[in-house]
Amino acid sequence: MAITHFRASIIQGTRGPVAAAAYRHRAEMYDMSAARTWDYSGAGDLAHAEIALPEGAPAWIAGPAATMSRASLSEFLWNAAAAAEQRYDAQTAREITIALPSELS
Repeated sequence: MAITHFRASIIQGTRGPVAAAAYRHRAEMYDMSAARTWDYSGAGDLAHAEIALPEGAPAWIAGPAATMSRASLSEFLWNAAAAAEQRYDAQTAREITIALPSELS
């Protein structure tokens, strides 16, 4: 019998949320807080990428979301989150990994 797996961790350190997003989107993103470009465009195949905004999202994100690509919107969101946080030990991003067995219907 297969076992489910759940893990939650904080994304921090030199590889911040923009670098993690660039890896997950297999794209090139500019990290404004680190003044560095992260390029994972050649890292392999990407099965699926999605950004879901809630109904009634603020105009500062709903407007750009209509015209930007998923990777560009992700870069915009994570740079905005990093800019809003002032503490050096901030926890701006968390990663949640859930693995479900294929036997589940």
